[in-house]
This record gives sequence, structure tokens and C-alpha cells, in this order.
Amino acid sequence: MPSRSAACISLAAALLAVPAAAHAQDVVKPSSVEASTTVPAGGASTLTLRCPSAAVALNAAVTRQGEGVNVRRSVPGGGPRDWSFRLTAAAGARRRGASAVLRCVRVEVPDGVSGVRLFVSTRKHPGISIPAGSSTTVQPRCGGGYAGTGYGLDPGARGDVRVAAAVPTAHGWNFRLENTGAASATAALSVRCLKLAATGRRAGAPTTLRFQVARPEFQNDVGPVADRGFSNACTRRQFSVAAGVSFDWRDDIVLGRSHPAGPWAGVWTFRQATGTEKVRSFLVCLGRRTQFG
Repeated sequence: MPSRSAACISLAAALLAVPAAAHAQDVVKPSSVEASTTVPAGGASTLTLRCPSAAVALNAAVTRQGEGVNVRRSVPGGGPRDWSFRLTAAAGARRRGASAVLRCVRVEVPDGVSGVRLFVSTRKHPGISIPAGSSTTVQPRCGGGYAGTGYGLDPGARGDVRVAAAVPTAHGWNFRLENTGAASATAALSVRCLKLAATGRRAGAPTTLRFQVARPEFQNDVGPVADRGFSNACTRRQFSVAAGVSFDWRDDIVLGRSHPAGPWAGVWTFRQATGTEKVRSFLVCLGRRTQFG
């Protein structure tokens, strides 16, 4: 089915990097922020995470949600440091807790370097129409010089839209969204983009740090046990930023959660697996050892 992607909206922001101590070894400083909330039964709440000062937000994902809790929206904030989730809980739900993780990065500028800024942008794709029981592809791009580091989904008014594929590419993502409902649905995507070059001045001359981003792919089998999942990892010199996935949307299998975990891993869980499904999984990995040159 042809793509039904709406025109994209780009929002950009920058943060000034802070000076480091003398003779710093690794100037790329990734970090994580975690937060939890309890959603009122039959109600809704917003969970917002914010990166530390001088850091920018690269991606966020829900890591735990109680039975009856649904993620109704995931979206980067209007500024470069925050990310928000809109959560609902079914009436009578008892396990109403939810947790999320936000991946951040900042730069410690070496002595003698000044004027360095980190740039992130958000590409928004509203109005993605998907017929009942069907799927559509959306391929948002960050543009030259930027890498896609994360995404957020608004699954429509009834929450019927699910991710069947979220594949990171050199400058964006390739998505397949599935409508599991009995009526047409309208969804929205938000893609976070990081400018790969951070330029400053050293002794009056330009100096540049270039972020290194890898996108390893894995092949996995999913077992029939409820919430059966698996994990994969970046290398020890990298930091896991986002977890992508791809499977046949016509199968019964449903993606439960996919999120970065620990310093370099990613975790995926699924529902309604029969034990015969083959899943491709992906990680977005940020290099830690980049220097100004």
C-alpha cells in the first residue's frame, strides 16, 4: 500500500556545550533519566522526563506499564531537553504504574575550545491515515548532516495504531504502522534528529566534533510465552539510544515494548506470539570515543 505520510514539520533547538576539565579524554557524555508514575484508574496522566543541563534528548521509551495502562502519545518536547508521554488506565485497572527512560547526550568541551553548540530537531508527521485492518509505510527523513536517534507515536484517538516496523536509516527512520481497529484511524509520528557535526573554535580556527552513530541489525526468534522477549547490545564503546524492530504485520504477534537498557543494550517484548515468528531488531548506537579534530 502506498505511503500516506503528511507534510513534515521541523522544530530545531540548540544547547551550548559546557567546558570540561583540563585534558578530558572522552568529550561525548551520554546519560539516562528514568521516571515513574501511577495513572488513575479510568483516567490519564502525563509523564515528562528532562535531560540534565547542557544535554539534549535523543530518544525516550516506556520500560514498564501495568496491566490496563496504555501509551496514548509519545512526543519530544518543544525544547531540546525534554520528552513527554500521555498515559491512560482502564476503569478498574489495579496495576496502574508506568516507567520510562530518556536517553541524553552532552559534550564536555576541552580547554581552548569555545562556542560549541549541539543541535537537535524534531520532524513531525501528523495526519497519517490508515484504513481499518490495514497498514501503511512512512519514511521520515532528518536531512543531510543529521541522524535519526529516536521517535514517538500518537496511535490515534482510539489507540488502534501499532508499530510493525521501525527501522533506523542513515538519516531517518522507515516505519510500517498497522491499524488493528474496525474503523479508519489517524496517527502521528515524531522523529528526533541529532546534528552530527558540533563545530567550535580553537585558537581562532574552526574545530569539529563528529558524532558516530551505528545501526546494528539482529535476527531473533520469539517464543510463545506471554511477554516473551530478548535483548541485544551495542559494543562496549557505544551507548544504546533507541531500539527498532520489523516483523510481518499480518501475523498475530504484537510489539509490547522496545527500549534501550543499561549503558549499551536494548530490550524487546511481545504479546500473542506463537513461537514461530521471526523478528528483525535494530539498535541506534552512539559512539563514546569521538574527539574534536
